[in-house]
Amino acid sequence: MGFLEKIRNSDDGTKKIWLILFTSVAMAVVIFVWVAYFNTLLVNINKPLEADEVAKSDEFGFFDTIKSGAATVYEFLANTVSGIFGEINKPKEYIIEP
Repeated sequence: MGFLEKIRNSDDGTKKIWLILFTSVAMAVVIFVWVAYFNTLLVNINKPLEADEVAKSDEFGFFDTIKSGAATVYEFLANTVSGIFGEINKPKEYIIEP
């Protein structure tokens, strides 16, 4: 009999203990991965920028970012609206069976 079968056949108290144990382990793994990822972000933020990186970061400013985002949203909405009207205006075909 497998490990999971033993848990499945045990009483509710034992199932609850295993549930709490497995949940705690899963939470610990997720928190560990999150903290490791957060630490890599902090290392990248605290690293001083080189002269080339500073020059590259100044090329694309705040308003350029807003303009680019607005253009992307406008393009998406325009394509969606034209697609909806294209479906409405296309010829309708009805199959009538006797």
